[in-house]
Amino acid sequence: MSIFSPKSSLSRCRFLSVLAQAKAFLFYLWRYFKKILQPHLMNNSLLLNLILLFISILLYFDQKVHVFKAWKAYLPGVIITGIAAVFVKLTLTRYKVNSYDQLKGSDVSFFEIPMESALLCFTLPLAVLVVYNYLNGRFPKNELEKYSLALSNILLGLSVAVIFFAYTKAYAVVTFSLLLLLLFYVEYVNKDRFMYRFYRTYSVFIVLFAVFQVLQLLLDSADAVVYNFDYTMKFKLIAVPFENYFLLGIIILSAIYLFEYFKRRYYGTA
Repeated sequence: MSIFSPKSSLSRCRFLSVLAQAKAFLFYLWRYFKKILQPHLMNNSLLLNLILLFISILLYFDQKVHVFKAWKAYLPGVIITGIAAVFVKLTLTRYKVNSYDQLKGSDVSFFEIPMESALLCFTLPLAVLVVYNYLNGRFPKNELEKYSLALSNILLGLSVAVIFFAYTKAYAVVTFSLLLLLLFYVEYVNKDRFMYRFYRTYSVFIVLFAVFQVLQLLLDSADAVVYNFDYTMKFKLIAVPFENYFLLGIIILSAIYLFEYFKRRYYGTA
């Protein structure tokens, strides 16, 4: 039968009609869910807190990996990292590097930052350590550790370059100075080797962070944090300043380093 026969043409028309109807239905469904979800996504920090807690609880119930086996090492890792992150946030807010839109946050605040934003400084390190231990339990091999130093050296070089060329941008200088000091200490002073596992965990959270930013854009949900771009390199990656992704790395590395340090101290293992 010829492909140009009336029957084949009719089938093709029917297929295109069904496809158009399916496309219209999916578009309508997306607009419907967007209308429902958007009011609940106004408080992005609160949503992110819930997502991180959900991930931590979900991985806890995996019986094959006991993520809280070294639970004593979790406490200082989460608390010290959280306090340091809150201090950095307060400092950035005080010097007007960023501010918070009160309409998109809760009415409860901790000094000058919304309570859910302060809470995020603790739920993030908790989720980081849970994911870190989960991945270590599921994928214990560590052959790629030998390549981690090269990647760290690249980041150290990038940090020096940003500090040198963007020395007038406070947010960039603070972020990359902290990254430079922490990364240099962990790689060249600290004796424990866990950097490949750190980069693996960091990659997971970069993807999670990026997906969350894309979701914000799709739902037209602006972040409660308002950045003063005069203090940044004026380069946005998806929906936030480029520096944010490296500040995320600082928090993750701090939590993991403290966890490994206290795990060795309490349990005698690295």
